[in-house]
Amino acid sequence: MPGRGQPWKVGGTPDNTITSADIKQGTIKQEDIDPAYQALIEGGGGGVDAEHVVDPFDNFWFYDEFFYPSPSTGLDVHFEKQATGGISVVDNVVGGQTRIGTDGVVNDVARINICGTGRLALDPTKNARLVWRARKESSGDTLQSVLLGGHYYTGSYPGGSYPFDSGITNDHVWFRADGTGNWFAEITDGSTPDSVDTGVADDNLFHTFEIRTNPSTPSIEYLIDDVLVATFTTDLPDNSVNAIATIQSGENTNKYLIVDTLFLYQDR
Repeated sequence: MPGRGQPWKVGGTPDNTITSADIKQGTIKQEDIDPAYQALIEGGGGGVDAEHVVDPFDNFWFYDEFFYPSPSTGLDVHFEKQATGGISVVDNVVGGQTRIGTDGVVNDVARINICGTGRLALDPTKNARLVWRARKESSGDTLQSVLLGGHYYTGSYPGGSYPFDSGITNDHVWFRADGTGNWFAEITDGSTPDSVDTGVADDNLFHTFEIRTNPSTPSIEYLIDDVLVATFTTDLPDNSVNAIATIQSGENTNKYLIVDTLFLYQDR
């Protein structure tokens, strides 16, 4: 690893200008390396995002790849869950995927959320990121509703009658899809709800759903697959939220949500 302001040679191609003495004495300079094979690391690491270099005393960081041989019990370490239609392994070959399902009853809800009942994981007044990578098992189904994001728990989670008519007035930041066209970015401070059509198709493909706070603005950004799809500057949550992934059925048929990854980053 180079020191501050020192060159980093990429590609491993020799240029025959560095001697063993240079290496022993630590006198390698930028001009010793052909520019075609070097990149300068400004300030000893410029360009590295804060969430990729976490100081446990300054930052909170959580990552789950959902690699559970038995997710019905393994999830209990970090999550609270509700899935009367079952929790099962989808693919634990490379990384992991966990499927949660509703029962074959109208209005039934399947859900996982980090930290357990009442424990909050994301403070919108701090620099933070909340990222889910997930997909619905079927697309074009207008009788299933999915929420992916964060929710302020005050005694109940999203539920009620399809599509989610209770527990949704609490502070939240999430992506919603009801099988009616596209994913929507939604937010509320507990009083005024806002919703934006992201233009991203509501399909059954994996997508990365990211919510990013900017407390200095203040604003909250929504990204799908690393593309900015919405920015909110008003009606931001007043309370911390709990990372949540949930699906509700609008008919007497099982509905499934497949979760691949959850990433959380936040300043302490």
